[in-house]
Amino acid sequence: MKKKIAIPIAASTFFLAFIILSVYTYSISTASNTNQVQTRENGNKNETKFYGCTKYELTKSTHCDPLMNRVVGYIVPSNSSRIYTNSGEPIFASGKSRLGLELDAKRMEAVEFPILFRPDPNNFSISLWIKQAKNPQPYGVVVSHTNGNKTAGWSLDAHTSSTQFVSFSIFNEKGQLFVSPHAPISNRTFTHIVGTFDGSSMKIYKNGILLGSTAFKGKYVSDPAVPVRIGSSAFCLTCNWWSGTINDIRFYNKTINENEVKEIFVNDSPGIVPDGLAGYWTFDGSLNDISGNNNQGILNSMIAYMAFAPDGRLFFDEKNTGKIRIMKDDRVLSTPFAVLSDYYVNWEQGLLGLTIDPKFEQNHFVYLYYTAINNKTGQAQVFNRLVRFTENNNQGIDMVVLIDRIPASMGYHSGGALAFGPDDKLYIGIGDATQHEFAQDSGIVIGKVLRINRDGTIPQDNPFPNSPIYTTGHRNIYGIAFDKEDGIGIVAEPGDYHYDKINLIQRGGNYGFPNLLPPNIAPEFFTNNSAIKPLISYWQTITPTQAIYYVGDKIPQLKNKFLVGTYNGNIYALTLNIRSKQVVEQEKLALRHYPFEPVIFIAQSPSGDIYYGGYHIYKLMSVDVNSKKQDLFPIEMKSSSSNIGIKDLQASGIGGAQVIDIHTSANKSKSSSSSPFIQISIPRAIINDISSVTSTFINNEGKQPSTADMNFAINNNSSSTDNAITIHLRSGIYYPQLSIKGLTTINNVTNTKTTINNGTNHTSFVSIVRYASDSSTQEPYNPSSLNVAPGTTVRWMNNDFLPHTVTDVTNKFDSGIFGPGQTFKHTFDQSGTVKYYCTIHPFMSGEVIVK
Repeated sequence: MKKKIAIPIAASTFFLAFIILSVYTYSISTASNTNQVQTRENGNKNETKFYGCTKYELTKSTHCDPLMNRVVGYIVPSNSSRIYTNSGEPIFASGKSRLGLELDAKRMEAVEFPILFRPDPNNFSISLWIKQAKNPQPYGVVVSHTNGNKTAGWSLDAHTSSTQFVSFSIFNEKGQLFVSPHAPISNRTFTHIVGTFDGSSMKIYKNGILLGSTAFKGKYVSDPAVPVRIGSSAFCLTCNWWSGTINDIRFYNKTINENEVKEIFVNDSPGIVPDGLAGYWTFDGSLNDISGNNNQGILNSMIAYMAFAPDGRLFFDEKNTGKIRIMKDDRVLSTPFAVLSDYYVNWEQGLLGLTIDPKFEQNHFVYLYYTAINNKTGQAQVFNRLVRFTENNNQGIDMVVLIDRIPASMGYHSGGALAFGPDDKLYIGIGDATQHEFAQDSGIVIGKVLRINRDGTIPQDNPFPNSPIYTTGHRNIYGIAFDKEDGIGIVAEPGDYHYDKINLIQRGGNYGFPNLLPPNIAPEFFTNNSAIKPLISYWQTITPTQAIYYVGDKIPQLKNKFLVGTYNGNIYALTLNIRSKQVVEQEKLALRHYPFEPVIFIAQSPSGDIYYGGYHIYKLMSVDVNSKKQDLFPIEMKSSSSNIGIKDLQASGIGGAQVIDIHTSANKSKSSSSSPFIQISIPRAIINDISSVTSTFINNEGKQPSTADMNFAINNNSSSTDNAITIHLRSGIYYPQLSIKGLTTINNVTNTKTTINNGTNHTSFVSIVRYASDSSTQEPYNPSSLNVAPGTTVRWMNNDFLPHTVTDVTNKFDSGIFGPGQTFKHTFDQSGTVKYYCTIHPFMSGEVIVK
């Protein structure tokens, strides 16, 4: 019989934790290959390695990556004030019987309405006409009024796989998702869709005909505290964009009946079915509500870059409109500074970088980097261009092209970062146009940082003769910033699925992409080649954007730090040691904007204010360093001899269990004058009390591996936040694995009981594999069919680079969106076959057979 032990837990919970290290000494004659991962070797000196470990509270897991030096990281609460909402220019195209609103995911835009009304929790309806784009996204949100926790509101979602359909979804207060039957739609003709809810069931209609209903259980929360949004998720400005045309949207504060549905389908004039109408948008040339309730819409559109003039005017460009605007005294001037007509918009392209000449008071120069299109050749040609305007009474005149015909792909990796350096030269970050191999070609400008004079000519002291190229080997560049007093510059460079980088600008430097520092591998591993390693890299993607070096006094806690915007919605403040030119501290400013939006741009005013944003302009008001919380924990390892090489350390595991692997190479020496050892400093937040160290080892004769306890010493003082442990090794012995065991602490756990099961393990695992979102992947959920006994808990681990869901096709459970490295679990109590899929990538499917 299975025995359960219930353990009461106090304010902190201790879990058994263990670190596994593979350690062995290496031969100095070990061959090296500059294109392979190599360890740092310091001759006869001791070797020191640093790793940074991040604890993920959601999954109770830890991930460690190599660092170039010791770095400590914190999360710092902050407060901001919204200054301006950027409203784009909606596109109106042919609708069902008049104009309709056209949305394109590649423009990264959505229409937002205020909280429309306080619906009766038991009655509401939505009616609309919809047509998919010719090449729609696999999944997109057509209309949404749902919170981020998925515990309130509803959404209408479009799916494209072998068929195209929409589904009407409602969440109860416990996060359970209820989905209507699928309603087929088309990219050729308009379809009329109606969703209704009466408190106990939801119905969906297509072209006036009821397709089916779904029973709803639990409590419905009608106000998710977010606006209604068309074209993306209500709780997130950058989530699940939709492409298509929509018109004649009606919101009802009641459940319309079948006859009313048919009446709207047959006659879409404004006077039809007026009773209970809370909002009505025809999109016939405007976003105005014609119901009389004044729910006017705006198009959320992105700002790409901004820069302050010495007189305090803020210049910024609208990515999708071709306009540069000026904000003066926190008010945007009605007349644009400049309007371009040949700009091209597609995902990462449009109006991009912008900067002000440091001699603006004398020359009034404003610089812009943008993606242009030439339609005159009969075949559209897309390229990037750097131009310069002269400001005259808030107007841009005398546009001069400084660099033209920079190669570009359609959609991605155009770069666009602009900044003047302390040498009074203009630096330009150019993406690789998705042609990765050219990043290493010094004969072409893509994948490079360029350096030019303000008139576009090439400085004589550039590293490559008669070339604007200053550095090579870049993937894409969104941010460049300089500490002009100390002459230090950084480049903010997004990686692929992993390892975004902050690089130190060095004349003629090669930053390794794509072959010397391949993507998705920690760049700090590649220590025996010529590529310049980053100051710091990020396994979990942050997508760094515009960067500045802050020298103001308004927020003194950030003075003399590099501030980097990120697409994940935070600002990273980096403290550099000026002498060593190393990052020593990282502070993640938690901006906590809700609905979520990214930080695309950041700038400092002459008075020291920090402005930033993505779809809005915010002013940073304060940072609370007294409430900061450590989230990056450094591990330092030293070896006693050059014969002990440490190649890698990795952590894995769920809950309090930590597994850390260290890999080295072998030495054939039989003896040594002194006993070799490894010293490791481990933060107590990773492992608190160390109890034992065991090893698996192999001697030089290559015999079968043996297991034994290791001699070790702990040298701690009571005030230390780290465990200092020395592990003694034997000469000539290969230690493929060392295991450090102890207890780790997870704080802020209260009123919790832990159940320990003796006997059969009733947890099974499913992996969401890498490239699961690629429809050619044969088994995105692995295993795709899992047999379990009743009572088994199945845990899904997202090992892909993209977010996914695990959603029961009958709506009995739904994981919600969970990202790379995160997990979801569900317990199956009843026999039967349960089929599930990913709502983001509907072609991904699996099943659990319970018997």
